[in-house]
Amino acid sequence: MKGTANFNGIDESGAGFGLIPDGVYDFEIIEKVDKLTKNNDPMVSIKLLCQTDPYQNRTVFDNIIIPREGSPAAKIMGRTKRFLHCLGEPYEGNNIEWNSDNWGYKTVKAQISSEPSIKDPNKTFNCVKGYVLSESSSESSSSSKSKPNNTLNDMFKSNNTKLPF
Repeated sequence: MKGTANFNGIDESGAGFGLIPDGVYDFEIIEKVDKLTKNNDPMVSIKLLCQTDPYQNRTVFDNIIIPREGSPAAKIMGRTKRFLHCLGEPYEGNNIEWNSDNWGYKTVKAQISSEPSIKDPNKTFNCVKGYVLSESSSESSSSSKSKPNNTLNDMFKSNNTKLPF
């Protein structure tokens, strides 16, 4: 691939991608990729876009694993259940049907922390420590009370554009 780019006034340090301080923030799911873990459990890698000033538009990544029955990953099922609950998706009972295609452009509150990289302990990255139930999550994650203004979902709806996932 070839091309041209204008690098005038661009900070080489990548300061626009700085860490978000530890805390609870509002996020919008802007990308998701369906995968399988090494143990063949369904896993959805999500990209979260911060909606909280002054860290708006910074991204954090997370993996949501939905362990199969009898899987060694079953011990994290509580985290998965909490994520679904906070997202306004079905989360209680036996044989819950989930569909990651429904997660796109929904908002969720997440507890963020900074952790050293396993590959390079001198580097730090943001990670999701957990998901936080908002007042309206149990009703619906699409209510105006739980969604910040000007999310990508709002822009697509206002333009009558089909969401890419």
